[in-house]
Amino acid sequence: MTPGADGELPEFGWFAVTGYAAADALEVTLTSSVDTVTEPVGDGGLVFVLVRTRVVAPSAGERPSFEKPQIAVSTQDGRRVSMRP
Repeated sequence: MTPGADGELPEFGWFAVTGYAAADALEVTLTSSVDTVTEPVGDGGLVFVLVRTRVVAPSAGERPSFEKPQIAVSTQDGRRVSMRP
């Protein structure tokens, strides 16, 4: 991520989760301080969810990063399982 023409980092960015979910997963939800997005699990368990997040300003010598959203998977039996990015 590079600063804009004004030398400032953008305020927002994007965080994506891709992969395969368990056979009983119905949907995946990403929650950041900016947005919440819920997407259904696709055919064969394929998951792709994209949520807008805040850019985290770096400490000296570090690269900027994005806020890590909360991840939750809803299952067919009604459970909501929290995951870590």
